Amino acid sequence: MNVKKVASERILSVDIMRGLTLLLMLFVNDLFEPGVPAWLLHTKVDVDGMGLADWVFPGFLFIVGVSVPYAIRSRLNEGESKRQIIGHIAVRTLSLLIIGVYIVNIERLNELLTGMSRYAWAILLYVGVFLIWNNYPDRQEQRIFFALKGLGLVIMLILAFIFRAGEPGNVLWLETSWWGILGLIGWGYFVAALASLLLNGQIVALLCLWIFFCYIECTV
Repeated sequence: MNVKKVASERILSVDIMRGLTLLLMLFVNDLFEPGVPAWLLHTKVDVDGMGLADWVFPGFLFIVGVSVPYAIRSRLNEGESKRQIIGHIAVRTLSLLIIGVYIVNIERLNELLTGMSRYAWAILLYVGVFLIWNNYPDRQEQRIFFALKGLGLVIMLILAFIFRAGEPGNVLWLETSWWGILGLIGWGYFVAALASLLLNGQIVALLCLWIFFCYIECTV
């Protein structure tokens, strides 16, 4: 049986920017200490400006927007239909939204009501995420990989079941809130991927879509 392998062409500039953004993300997380210059931190809400830490999230969104057309073209070249690609977009978007909701609720967790420390809950969450969304090799041990994904799913379901926020008498559960960073990236990816796939590089249509979202941003 002959298996046709499609060569993966990497765009080094995108990979370099992705790496630098990840490095910056790790760097700025350790800066929130007394005496650190304000320009290295997040700019205050009432200040018209932008600190170094404020570049991380837009950097990720930029990388997503640049990468999406290449990823879609690669899938089309491999023979996938638009329906299959839309299914892939939906699954990836839902995955980002789910992880984002879990993460954004970590700070809301009431340890007494949940019966577990916030840090233990978060660690188990990340273990579940890695088990489910890990990129497992395509080998004969597929049953083992399937079992690991199932274990991750069980962990996340249990964490959702035991999660409690609020106070006694006003117990709250998981909330979407602002979806978290990953959730916002998920929504951005969803729009960018569908636009790239369905509008197929039509500049006028893409420009109209961009103006539409600019209008929404200015009116909210």
